[in-house]
Amino acid sequence: MVSGGLAFATSPAAPASSPEAAEGTRFTLFPSRDTALAPPDGPALPVRMVFTQNTRGLAPGAPVDVLGVEVGRVTAVNLRHDPGRERFAAEVLAELFPRRLGIRGQAGLPDDDRQLMKALVERGLRAQMRTANLFTGQMTVALYFPTSEKPTPGSFDTTAETPTMPSMPSQFNALQPQLMQIVKRLSEVRFDEIGQGVQQTLRSANAAIEQLSPQAQRALADVQKTLQQAERTLSSAQQTLQKADRSIASDDSALQRNAQQTMDELQRAARAMRLLADYLQSHPEALLRGKPDELPYTDPYHKP
Repeated sequence: MVSGGLAFATSPAAPASSPEAAEGTRFTLFPSRDTALAPPDGPALPVRMVFTQNTRGLAPGAPVDVLGVEVGRVTAVNLRHDPGRERFAAEVLAELFPRRLGIRGQAGLPDDDRQLMKALVERGLRAQMRTANLFTGQMTVALYFPTSEKPTPGSFDTTAETPTMPSMPSQFNALQPQLMQIVKRLSEVRFDEIGQGVQQTLRSANAAIEQLSPQAQRALADVQKTLQQAERTLSSAQQTLQKADRSIASDDSALQRNAQQTMDELQRAARAMRLLADYLQSHPEALLRGKPDELPYTDPYHKP
């Protein structure tokens, strides 16, 4: 086909023993095959939410989500006037698909969509505007259970054509009064007086420095003299060490001569001990009888 056509198929979610459609049954025409075979969302539940904050960035088609999972969409954003409080409020209309919550049939929860939403609202479920994109300013509506703050009072009227979902102010909207208080306190600070006090303190400090400058110069001169004396002392010590080094390293020094004589005497003593040990090894009886009269002993280690 050139211009397209219609296709019929059975959804995988349909029961296996579904009865045949009666004659004259109307079928919903879906825009695509994926949409047609997707699990059924059930009928849409229209709800309204009222926000007193700025709704810039919230437009029809914006998602309504729970923890990032889309469970509905915004259909309209209108302005309403509250004559009792003399202020305007934003009325946000949306379509919710309670079956997407995945909690139908659980113990303690009703199967009817309206009764289910009423039970969730009684348990603390609230709507809140949140920023989806900081660059574009796009806003979304989130359904959540407040944990760090007390939920705003509200109820879900199941008999109303469009029940009202209680809402919570956004976190940024709650910070605005605190920011205004901070700005107000900053505006009350007398920065001009603080600046004058700082300038006066600096002038007093300069005057004190000028008064103490002669004493500081004398103290600096004393420090310089002390450093010069220390430098001369270190120079003298270095010269003394150099002289001692030359005295020790010189061949003509008395220390070198005395050390050489001591080494010679030690060598002669060692030679005598060696001769005595060799003789006793050859004549051990000499320890009892003494050394006999005989020819002089020849030193085997002596070379004439």
